[in-house]
Amino acid sequence: MSGDDEDSEEYWEIGESKSFSEVYGKRRSSQHQLSDFTYPEPDRTPEPYTSPVPALIERYIDYLDSRLAAGQDFQKAVSETPLPDHAFEDQIQRVRSRTLDFETAIRVVMFIEATGMSARDFAAKSEYTWFREMIGMENPISHPTPGNAKDRRFDFELRRFLRQFTDKAIRTGHSHGTHWKFIEEHPDREFDGGGETNIDPDAIKERASDRACELVFPNWKCGRSDFEHLCQLLYMGMVDSSADQGPRRFQRNTGRGTAATRFRDIIKRYGEEDVLDAFHDSVSAVVDELRDENEDLFPDNLRLAIDETVSDYYGEPDPNDRMAEVVHGMAPSHDSPYALKYGTVTTTREASLPIVLGLYRMTAASEWGGETTHKHVMVQDLLDQAGMYGSPEFLVADRAFDGYQVLATAMNRNLELLTPLRKNKYQKAHCWHMEIVDIDVDVPSFILETTVEENGWDFDPDVVNELYVPSTRENVRTSVFRTTNPWIAEDTAEEYVTRYSSRWQIESEYQVVRQEFWPDIRTHRYASRLFYFAFGCAMQNAWRLADYWTQTELFGRFDHEDRVLRAGEFVDFATSFTED
Repeated sequence: MSGDDEDSEEYWEIGESKSFSEVYGKRRSSQHQLSDFTYPEPDRTPEPYTSPVPALIERYIDYLDSRLAAGQDFQKAVSETPLPDHAFEDQIQRVRSRTLDFETAIRVVMFIEATGMSARDFAAKSEYTWFREMIGMENPISHPTPGNAKDRRFDFELRRFLRQFTDKAIRTGHSHGTHWKFIEEHPDREFDGGGETNIDPDAIKERASDRACELVFPNWKCGRSDFEHLCQLLYMGMVDSSADQGPRRFQRNTGRGTAATRFRDIIKRYGEEDVLDAFHDSVSAVVDELRDENEDLFPDNLRLAIDETVSDYYGEPDPNDRMAEVVHGMAPSHDSPYALKYGTVTTTREASLPIVLGLYRMTAASEWGGETTHKHVMVQDLLDQAGMYGSPEFLVADRAFDGYQVLATAMNRNLELLTPLRKNKYQKAHCWHMEIVDIDVDVPSFILETTVEENGWDFDPDVVNELYVPSTRENVRTSVFRTTNPWIAEDTAEEYVTRYSSRWQIESEYQVVRQEFWPDIRTHRYASRLFYFAFGCAMQNAWRLADYWTQTELFGRFDHEDRVLRAGEFVDFATSFTED
């Protein structure tokens, strides 16, 4: 019962009541102290806060205005404008971003807002080295990075500066009539849609394509102007769909009827020399135009790539046909049992345009006659054609050109050659030895005196390096290259071999020519096929030139890795050009 006793009323103590002043006395005293606060004298009043933003904007807009007045591109001028990062503080003192420091984050956000580029487009462009160098970035970024930096790292004053600066920067750019791609709205645009910019990428592409066609097409003449026009229309019709479209366009535009068979009569006017002359006339026009634009686009010292490509031949060769020797028998697994082969030489220097400088038709010994074209003969002829436009100094070729006769041709011309090798038993043994002793790179040198004497070749023996470097292919430890450069050492071998990757430009070039610039027709005539291939290579040169003009007008610079004007678009514009 003790629990009941504890809960009884006699154990409850009723506290004494307290007055309001006793309970809230401290609060009253605090309020009393605040009421006694006296403001400082007027001469001691602190100065109001003055934002540094207006002065900073005026200073940097003056700089931007001076750069645009000097003719600098808007994007480049914005990317080079000094940043007031000293006037603001990073809200994340310990930077968490591995890609952007505080200064670069400011520049990225400023560039995006000034140009109107989306964060996704900016992230995609950041994959290119030239773009990162222009902005001052070290690594590519993902599209959320700029928004996160603006929200988490920029304070109110910095966001205010960027907002006001980019608005005035756009106005300054428009006042100088600067053209750029990513401005979506004019700064003075009203909501009714007035005052929009006149930047039309399609119009720029069409203008560049027409300019390239005017430069290249006149070199392909067949003796009469209507024949020249007919050739162009027929070819463009075949590229688009079939051989019937060309004559229909010709009839619609000229009022004179024609037939597809007339095209073969026109092609008969072209001998092999006529085709090559027309091709080289078009190449000369392109090269002269590039050198007038910028000597770096086509320097005198040429770096070249040589390769061969295959064109399907639909039909069985007749041994009595004088052109039967150019038809090559292919492996049974090939798409067509017969094919035509061509060799080409193309420029591959970085920061320049890959231009096809020469063509060579190859022959093959077979049951229907003909003699096989030796690789060194083709190399000599292609180098002679390239020598019409400059001085060849460097050449890359694939394993099909690893013979000693090609090596002799390069040495006789004092030409630096780089080519991969098909491993013989000695090179396989050396690769096995490298694996045993755990060596990744080796550069043995040898002199060709014995080989020259045995074969009776007419060239001076010289030092040749074989480069044993790690392979990029699966299940292959070591790749072997040969070069005539005697100064390559083990510490520079891997970097030097990366030059071979430029040969892939010519592979990409062949793919474009096949897919976009070769008509999908079936003909047994070699003369027609040669015309198609030569004119297709001329079209490839014109396309690359038109793409250069498109990039420079849209962006104010040229990136040899980027393609703004697609090959299919160029064909469409070229077709429209021939119809006008």
